[in-house]
Amino acid sequence: MSDAIEAERSFVDEFPDEARVVRAALLSSFFALTLGAIFGIIQTLHRTDVARIIPSTDYYTVLTAHGVFMVISFTIFFLVGLFT
Repeated sequence: MSDAIEAERSFVDEFPDEARVVRAALLSSFFALTLGAIFGIIQTLHRTDVARIIPSTDYYTVLTAHGVFMVISFTIFFLVGLFT
């Protein structure tokens, strides 16, 4: 168990710039996932007439933001963090 912890620490110690990029990319990806989930919940509540939080004219703006955050931002930043 301690060997795995030492191997983890050695990557951060040996490659601090790459570790910073990985950390920033993963943080950005999960932030995009959170925003996409919030927009998805708003979209679902609006579409099912449970709660009309946004005006109907802004529905497609929220739909586009949900798609962008989930498909583009989350996927790209997560893959950058995973494969760096």
